[in-house]
Amino acid sequence: MMRALMRVAVVALLLPTLHGCGDDPPPGAPNTVHNGSVMGLVVDDSRKPVVGAAVSISLVPPGEAVSSAVLRSDKAGKFVLSDLATGDYVLEVDAKGFRSQTQKVAAEDHKMKSVTIPLYR
Repeated sequence: MMRALMRVAVVALLLPTLHGCGDDPPPGAPNTVHNGSVMGLVVDDSRKPVVGAAVSISLVPPGEAVSSAVLRSDKAGKFVLSDLATGDYVLEVDAKGFRSQTQKVAAEDHKMKSVTIPLYR
């Protein structure tokens, strides 16, 4: 019984890595999107975290909206944007009492980019 469970566990762990290895999509199939992530930190001019900053993202050049929701920085000033198609983006950050700030960032296949965005009063 234990051996059978071990085999199932090994197959379950390997299955995601084996799926589609070396296979090209069939003709006419939609392109596979490889995704990246951006992890950010919003700070003030004294490098303290800015809590609750609104973070929005858009494609460069302007085109379709990537997200209509507004993401907020947490109590440590951090935010994470996941599942971004590879490409160039503009982050716009707003917080009460600070000037808006924009920053360009490039999402890359299967990579986590880190950015620090300073806000000034």
